[in-house]
Amino acid sequence: MKRLVIDDDWWDRVELLLEFTKPIMDLLRMFDTNIPNLGEMSEGIDSMIEKIGVVINAKENDLDEFFYREVKEILTKRWNKMTTPLHLLAYAMNPKYYAAELLSDPTRTTPSKDPEVSQGFEKDFQKDFCRS
Repeated sequence: MKRLVIDDDWWDRVELLLEFTKPIMDLLRMFDTNIPNLGEMSEGIDSMIEKIGVVINAKENDLDEFFYREVKEILTKRWNKMTTPLHLLAYAMNPKYYAAELLSDPTRTTPSKDPEVSQGFEKDFQKDFCRS
């Protein structure tokens, strides 16, 4: 135990763990409210994954991004298990993501132009509103 406590490498790993889990905890706190925010979930997950990537690359100098790819794959699989057409519908219908100031960033697009979101949106919309 004494060897661990005085080992700088061990404390560096502890620091990485804390910084690595902070975006996850922030996301959990964001959605642990009584405020309706289902439409924010997709954006929150994407943002969390990006923040984790920044932490990993800053701390690990992971030039070939092996560790980040592994983490991203785990988080994406978990997100895909949780995602329902209702999540995608709420995201696609959130007016926040169609605002001009948000779309002025060339890397951004509207949720309706994202194939995964639009397919999920259409599936839910047809199921609920296009019954024969």
